[in-house]
Amino acid sequence: MTDFARAREAMVDSQLLPNGVTDHRILAVMGRLPRERFVPEGRKGLAYIDDVHPIGEQGSGRFLATPAPPAQLLQLAALQHTDVTPDVGGWTGRPTA
Repeated sequence: MTDFARAREAMVDSQLLPNGVTDHRILAVMGRLPRERFVPEGRKGLAYIDDVHPIGEQGSGRFLATPAPPAQLLQLAALQHTDVTPDVGGWTGRPTA
């Protein structure tokens, strides 16, 4: 059985921080948000590896990105809690969450 809380912590330490994600808000949310909720049932145990995960119907071309790029984009956007943004074609919804 996978210890998802420990896997999230390891993801932050080994994938986000080394890739320049330093915004404490992003790190805190990604350290709490269950990535395993966004991958197919059969891949939940692999949810925190540094790899893309196919989602949706076979051949749909949809995927859950590796953790660092969405976190880096969010950091570059420098959003504030008062900002309002649309979520159009927002991958899986995870970056919005």
